[in-house]
Amino acid sequence: MDLGDGFITLSLVLLLMILVFFPREKAPILVFIWCFIYLSAINIERMYYRYLVYETDFSAPQMILTIKLTSLGWNYRDGAYPDEKLDNAWKKTKIEKLPSLMEMASFVFFFAGVLGGPAFEIREYLEFTEMKDWYPNNKQKPNSYIAGLIRMLHAFASLSVMIAISKVFPLKKCYTDEFQQYNYALIWIHLFFATIQWRCQYYFAWILTEGANIFAGFGFNGYDAEGKPKWDRLINVRVLDIEKSQNPRGISSYWNMTAAKWLRNHVYLRCLDENGQVSNKAMYVTMFVSAFWHGFYPGYYYHFFMCAIGIHCGRLLRRYIRPFIVKNSDNKKVKEEPIYPWKHIYDFLGWFLTQFLLANSCVTFNGLSWENTMRTLVATRFVGIAALILTMIFFEAFGPYLRKIKKD
Repeated sequence: MDLGDGFITLSLVLLLMILVFFPREKAPILVFIWCFIYLSAINIERMYYRYLVYETDFSAPQMILTIKLTSLGWNYRDGAYPDEKLDNAWKKTKIEKLPSLMEMASFVFFFAGVLGGPAFEIREYLEFTEMKDWYPNNKQKPNSYIAGLIRMLHAFASLSVMIAISKVFPLKKCYTDEFQQYNYALIWIHLFFATIQWRCQYYFAWILTEGANIFAGFGFNGYDAEGKPKWDRLINVRVLDIEKSQNPRGISSYWNMTAAKWLRNHVYLRCLDENGQVSNKAMYVTMFVSAFWHGFYPGYYYHFFMCAIGIHCGRLLRRYIRPFIVKNSDNKKVKEEPIYPWKHIYDFLGWFLTQFLLANSCVTFNGLSWENTMRTLVATRFVGIAALILTMIFFEAFGPYLRKIKKD
């Protein structure tokens, strides 16, 4: 049985029934539960029939559909509230009445993003299809061909890098017994380049879909200060920002950006504490939802667990170490004054440790199984996860004393 068959009936019509017949306040949670039950069934089926097989199947479009439909549930719920009770991000995406079935089907199956994204909110999609204030001052649609072709060239450049690296540092070798026998330094060098190859395959797919949306006109995002058209409405990845990022939070901000936006707006920001503030707890919940959205392979959960701890450690280092490197870093009203050369060393170490985290976690994401995850952990002597946990424990325990020393 293929659970992809007839999913428009299951996912779309059931969504409408939930939004029509259930209280508006409860609808987003019910939509969320339904979408994840169905997506989980697809992931279980994939694991049962195609265990450890990487192939293009129905699960990827269903992941995008899950983002779209759960976002729609929250958009409809937010439409019942005045703006002063909503976060700024929710004000821009709320809808006050339900779209028609035709509008929702068009939203779900928009050709430029149905297979691999990028995902988007229904309000901006309807504004695009209706051309509602889409082009400022009633200007004609600017030529999108050059911008689209440039994105296509970027995509194929990523593909070329992936192919070149894979011949020297194949990712599959990380899960072999032969890899365990490598020199320890060579293990880390191999992991470093193998995970670049892993990232490039996603760069290729996402940048390709960005180009498709630019060609369609949906990527248009107004004009810059010089009057040139901007085509960054549906950007899914910023390659240079990722590769030079100095902390794990930067990676999560620029990687799969439309999914990250969904997680931020409809998971992270919904996990408010009693004081209306987000916390580390919200971050861990968000990472769990992200892993659950991907499926049930253990490699996913280890990867996102590592990312969560990495972001947590990054916050602690910024809070307790950065004030020694940058004057006035705690005072937003005063201009910061970096202390050189310590700031350069701090930035380099931030970049290096972020790459270290990527090399340690991304290979388990790709390995999928518990066996492959353990092979890579044993090969690296568990250094990555041990270093993160010890760093977190140390700064949670002694960070306040460092802060006190700095103030004194």
